[in-house]
Amino acid sequence: MIKFLSGNMFRELSFLTQELLNLRGILVAALLGLIALLLIAFAVSRYYQNRSSLEEPHPQPQMFHYLDLILLSPEKGKQQEFSLPGPKIIAGTVQDADLKLRKQKGNTRPEKFSIETRETGVFFSSPDFLLINGVAAKHKKLSPGSRIAWGSERILFKGTHNVIVYPKKKPDFLPTYSLPIFAVLLTLVAGLALQSLSGTIESETSNTVTKTAYPALYDAAKEFGSLPLLKPHMIGPGETPEYFDADIMCIHAHPDDESIDFGGFTAKASRQGKKIITVLFTDGESGVVRSDFPGQYPSPPELAEIRVGETEKALSHLGVVEYLRLGLKNHPYSSNTQVLSIEEVLDAWGGEAGLITKLTELIRGYSPSVILSPKNDSEAYEHFEHKTVGYLVNKAIDQLMEEGQSFIKGHLIPVDSLRDTIGGEPYPAIAAISMMETAVTGFSPKRIKAQALRQYRTQKDASIIALAHTLDVQYEYYSIELWNYPITVEEYLSGNE
Repeated sequence: MIKFLSGNMFRELSFLTQELLNLRGILVAALLGLIALLLIAFAVSRYYQNRSSLEEPHPQPQMFHYLDLILLSPEKGKQQEFSLPGPKIIAGTVQDADLKLRKQKGNTRPEKFSIETRETGVFFSSPDFLLINGVAAKHKKLSPGSRIAWGSERILFKGTHNVIVYPKKKPDFLPTYSLPIFAVLLTLVAGLALQSLSGTIESETSNTVTKTAYPALYDAAKEFGSLPLLKPHMIGPGETPEYFDADIMCIHAHPDDESIDFGGFTAKASRQGKKIITVLFTDGESGVVRSDFPGQYPSPPELAEIRVGETEKALSHLGVVEYLRLGLKNHPYSSNTQVLSIEEVLDAWGGEAGLITKLTELIRGYSPSVILSPKNDSEAYEHFEHKTVGYLVNKAIDQLMEEGQSFIKGHLIPVDSLRDTIGGEPYPAIAAISMMETAVTGFSPKRIKAQALRQYRTQKDASIIALAHTLDVQYEYYSIELWNYPITVEEYLSGNE
């Protein structure tokens, strides 16, 4: 029996099931009769055994509320997950903290902060300013994916869950004579399950989505075939493009930035027939790989190759025509000790003058009407390469304007969808881009963006955090740096030029 269970259980169960299924007539009738007798005997015995307990009042179940957090430590790839009983927890260096954090240098930070669940949501509260998603705040409503910066540590809010605890019940009475019948039934059910699953198991591919602690991500990441893909033409570092007139140029620092920041805008524009060029300064060789990524941790060259392939797939979903790789160095970041200034990044990338020359050459060659680029004043420490790219794009556009180039009619910078302010002050102009499906377009930019983010299987920021965030919002927001169209940005994306 032990040998049967340990070595050949599945094969023997499947064989036994097949034999049972081949039986006809009286055997089937007898099996159904045994099942009926078992159910009747079980019901009668349970009734008499529990008759007295049915007359007694049962204690009410208790509900316990938990806050789910991830603590990201300075060491590369190290993280801890916590489920802390709420509705309110204290985090910091104080003795009674529910979540113990490291002491900060110089005592310039508060000793603690709180996270509390209320009827209207989950809220962060601190006696002093801390960075939440790169913005200084004392009080802030949190959503899944929100990051709280505590020196070199990051506290990621995953969400909440409730646990209902029911009072223990006495074990039900089970007649001894029913055990052999149960064994036969379990064997039959197990074999049927194996047979029904065999086709599914054989047909699964490497793209199968795994259900995790994020069920909403699983639902949103299911494949859909109604949207055609457009594989972009890839141009590697040092290769000379064959220029053509483009409508939109998206410029960013790393693979996945273009989908996180510009995904909805790009999906909407491409489905209106606009030609889109994506320029990425680095190949992302220093990115932090998800802990659940299959296989060994890849070397920087291997990771760069993987991420280039991920980007090509993501841009295919977004409908980008051309993918330009500049192949510049991606600097590592695991703590604020590795943060570089814009000047240091420019030096590592070959100097400001040469970079601006290259960028103006690309912009002039493709003559895009609209340019999308990152902010050059991000408050998030890890975005120092984003800031550098934003700085260079601003310089390049200024130079082209001084030359009298008039083809650039719009310059937009993405704003976090959870806020439309910077440092507590509102942006001078904000464009809200709807991510919802309309009767006119017949598709949802949100779904296309989610599918693009899913391609970045190595990157947690894209395939989990940004994907969850995308599912929660109805708009992408952009700061308008330049807009010389007589129509709104939303009208431009709807083909109403």
